[in-house]
Amino acid sequence: MEASQRMIRSAITAVFPDLSAEVLTSLEDTLKALGTETAADLQYITEKDLRQDINKGMSIHELKEQWPLLFNDAGMAAHYKELVGKNLFQTFFDNVDAPKCKPVLNRLIRFQSEKSNDEGCSEEIIQMVLLLMAHFQEEEELLFHFVEDTCLAQEVQLDKLPMTPCIIVCGSSCFAARTFMLSVDSIVVNDHVTSFTSALCLMFGSFYCFNIHYPVELRSTLEFLQRSHITKLEWTSNILQDDVPQEDPWKFCH
Repeated sequence: MEASQRMIRSAITAVFPDLSAEVLTSLEDTLKALGTETAADLQYITEKDLRQDINKGMSIHELKEQWPLLFNDAGMAAHYKELVGKNLFQTFFDNVDAPKCKPVLNRLIRFQSEKSNDEGCSEEIIQMVLLLMAHFQEEEELLFHFVEDTCLAQEVQLDKLPMTPCIIVCGSSCFAARTFMLSVDSIVVNDHVTSFTSALCLMFGSFYCFNIHYPVELRSTLEFLQRSHITKLEWTSNILQDDVPQEDPWKFCH
C-alpha cells in the first residue's frame, strides 16, 4: 500500500474505527474518484458532492457503492442534519421523553397486549409504532418485512420488498428480533442495524435524504411520528398525495 493511501486510510479509521474492510475499501475508492490524493484533501470533500449525486438521479445501488457511510448511523445522521438542521437520533430520543409526548405514548401502551422479555427504550418505541398503525388501520407489510433471525442480506427476497424505505426484521416479531436491516428501492443498504430505534431513524432519514415521499398507505403513521418525534414539520410535508381522504393523525389525542 502506497504512503498516500495509508494516510487516507488512517484518517478515515480515526473517525470510523469500526468499518469493515469492504466498506473501508469502497470509501477509499470513492475518495480517490473525487480526486483525493492526501489526507489533507479530505477537507474538500463536502456535502455538496453527495447531494449532487443524489439530485442527479444516481440509483440507490450506485449511491451504496459510492457513499457506503451514508447508510450507517453516523453518515445518515450527518446528511440528515445538513438537510433538516436537526440531529436525527437525538431529536427522536428527546421527543420520546418530552412531557407533552408522554401522555400519548402512555395511552397507546395501555392497550398493548404483546409482551417482551427485553428492557429499555426500543420496546416502548415498538409498542408505539405498532399501536399507531393499528389505530390508523395501516398495513405493516409496507413498513416491515420479516425474515428468519439467521437470514443474511443476500438471502432476502428483494422482489418482496417495497420500493420505499423499509425495515427488515430478522425474527418472528419486532420484539423478538436482535438485528434489523434497512432497504431502500428494494435494495438492502444496511444489513446490521442493532436496535429497532436505529432502524426507525435510518428509515426516516432515508425518506428525506433520498427525496422519497411517504407511501399513501402509511401516511398517517409516518406523519404522526414525523410531527411528534422526528422533525416537527407540517402535516402533508412529505406525503405523496392522492384522492383518498386523510384522517387527522392528532385527532385521537385530543
